[in-house]
Amino acid sequence: LIGDATPPGEEGTPEIVPAGTGSVKVRWKTNEFSRGTIEYGPVAGQYTQSVAEPLYMKDHELTLTGLAKDSRYYYRISYVDPAGNSGRGVERSFATGAESKQLYLPVTIKR
Repeated sequence: LIGDATPPGEEGTPEIVPAGTGSVKVRWKTNEFSRGTIEYGPVAGQYTQSVAEPLYMKDHELTLTGLAKDSRYYYRISYVDPAGNSGRGVERSFATGAESKQLYLPVTIKR
């Protein structure tokens, strides 16, 4: 930490994983320990919601909630390391799908 003047950086592209009705999980990695914050909203460049991590880590995961189905959302990840250096990723977007319903199919097992 002493003399650390380099902000954390993202490694690779964040992964978007459906997490139930109206929510997704965003997973990403950084090159050093940091706390992440995601700002997001339905209009590019206008973030109406945010969620932040409480701990410093390299493997990150945050859940975005309150999402409408069949919509596009824009988000930006920012991060800060224990020395106070901060960085910000580029704006990205993802689309939510329609709500899924369970489908049961009959199965026949031959012995």
